[in-house]
Amino acid sequence: MRRHAAAVADYAATTDPQLVARLVGELHELIALPMDEGDYALAAAELGMEVNPPEPFSYGAWFQSVAAGLVGG
Repeated sequence: MRRHAAAVADYAATTDPQLVARLVGELHELIALPMDEGDYALAAAELGMEVNPPEPFSYGAWFQSVAAGLVGG
C-alpha cells in the first residue's frame, strides 16, 4: 500500500497540474455515482487504466484513494 501512495504522489508531482485536476474531478464524479464494483471496473477501462487496483483495494476504494492522494489528503 505504501508503494501505491508513493506512485500517486510521484504522478501528482510530475504531471501537469491541470491534468491532475481533471483526473481528480473525473474520479470524484465517478465516486459520487451509485455504481457497483463491475461498473467501477468498466470506468477504469474507460479512463484508460490498464492495471488492476493494488491489494487490498476494490476499484471504488482505489478511486477514492487515488483522488485523495492527488489532492494531498
